[in-house]
Formats: sequence, C-alpha cells, structure tokens
Amino acid sequence: GASRKIVLRFFEDAGHDFGGLSDDEASRFMLETPLHGAHWLWFGGRSLGTNRYRDFSTVIVIGREELPVEALEDRGRALWGDRAGVDLEFVVPGEDGALRLPDREVLYEMSDGSAAAVRLPCHPDPLIRRVQLQTRELATRQLVERLRLARSETRKRVILGCNMPVPGLPVDELVSWEAFCPTRLAAALNDALLERGGMRLSDIGLVEDASKVFPTLGAVKSYRKREGVDTCAILGALSPRLRGQLHLVQLQEDRPYARLCKALVLAESAREALCSAETVWGPLKQCFGAGKDDKRGARVDAVLGGHRIGTPPVSSSS
Repeated sequence: GASRKIVLRFFEDAGHDFGGLSDDEASRFMLETPLHGAHWLWFGGRSLGTNRYRDFSTVIVIGREELPVEALEDRGRALWGDRAGVDLEFVVPGEDGALRLPDREVLYEMSDGSAAAVRLPCHPDPLIRRVQLQTRELATRQLVERLRLARSETRKRVILGCNMPVPGLPVDELVSWEAFCPTRLAAALNDALLERGGMRLSDIGLVEDASKVFPTLGAVKSYRKREGVDTCAILGALSPRLRGQLHLVQLQEDRPYARLCKALVLAESAREALCSAETVWGPLKQCFGAGKDDKRGARVDAVLGGHRIGTPPVSSSS
C-alpha cells in the first residue's frame, strides 16, 4: 500500500495508460490488477472495512499519508474553532512564507522492550496533533489491519517503508533504507525478469536487458570495476522463492563476433530455461546449463539451493 498518487505512478511506470478512464475506473483497475507480484491498496476510504486481504501473508507500506499544514489546521478549526475555552495554536510561516512543522521525538514501541525514537514533524497544538495522528499514523495502521492480524492463525509479516512509529504496532527490527533496498544488480535483474524473463551478465547484455538501471556501457563498466558482477552475490540478494525459479545458462548469440556469456533465465525447469533463452534473445549458436565439472557453476548451484540445470552441454535447438 501507499498513497494513491504513488500507486498510480507504479502502474504508469509499468506501462499502463489511464488516459481514457475516469478516476473510479482507474481505481477499480488498480485494485483488481496484480502488479510486481502484489495487490495494491492506498490510504483513505479504500483501506477501511474490507476483508479482501485477510488471507495474505505480507503487507508492505510505502511512505505515509501526510496532509499539508493548511489542511490539518483547517480541520482543527472545523472541529474546535468555536468551542469555548479552546485556544488553538497555529504554525507561524517562516521568512519564505512556508509553513513547516517542528520536529518532535516520537518513540517506537519495540517488541523486545528496548528504547528507540525518531524525530518527526508534528503539529505543536495537541488537538490538531490528534487530527494528524488520525490521518497519518493511523492511516498506515488501517492498511496493516487489512491482514486481520488480531484473528490470524498464522504468523504474518509487516514491512513499513517509512521511519514513522505507528501506535499499537510493535517493531521487531529497525532497518536502514540502504540495507532494505536491493543491490543495483538485483534491481537490474528484477527489471529484466519483469520485462524479458531473463538477463545476460555481459556488458552489452546488462545495457540491453536492464537499461533503466544500466543505461550505458560506461555505467556497466564503471560498476563492474567498482563492485564486480558476481552471480552468487546477485542470487544471494534475492528471495529463496525467486532463486528457486532462476537458471544459470551459458549462451552465444548467432551473430558476428558474439561471445559466450552467462545469463539468468526465469523458468520452471532446465529444459524450459534453454528454450526460453532463444525466445528472449533470438537465434543462438549455443546454449547450455552448468555441467557436472563446472565448479564455478556448482558454487552458483549451492546458492540456488541445490537446483541444477542440465548436465552435459545441450544445444538450444535440440
């Protein structure tokens, strides 16, 4: 889940065009269409009262809903502005005329009882802060509650892509954004699998198969020089489920001066991987999986959880 604007951006980046649809039609499409292996929802009324997601095992919340200061204070005025004895405190504009909330230390509720806190922009007026709590922190909790955690018979996972503490949601682990994000190569592989079903690990292969991450040969060569392109490291950064569906193959395209290169292919079996390679990259002079005596392949095979692709070299056309 995320804000509707962010969800819409994800769908548009994936190639969906909502130009001829009304807002309701676009919303219905996004709610009913899985994207990147997930079902999408956003803050607000759409996340209230639905049991549609109660059997899901994981919820990932991206960002948070943050109302503008003017909107928060307008709601405060509407609720308490004419109440006797209430003197609301409003944020004073800065020299540039902008309204900025002061930062305040907010405690996390850690599941192990340890102490941790973060500084967040919070409205200084206690009553308007209650409005902010309802529309910001508790909006995130409403998304999480779609899993029906209180009545679940199985353990579920909650990932909050935001540093905001949420009342009533104990935190097991605080993770930095850098540690949470995939490596550059893992991100390239994810893009390539979604777009094509595989990724070559040569310089030109990375540019052609994952151009959003590696737009030029210079970008690939610079990264290879700094970090290296190690198959085991790529696979180790992925989920076990995805690793189990990936196959390492060696292939040579049927074109002048083409060299043998490694590629990762998404497939149900080794034979399907060999066939898919030719579908993805066109005619091949040769294509085979890791053989018995390929010790480097065996190390990759260990990362893959013992899933071997092929034994002797096999032609892609056989």
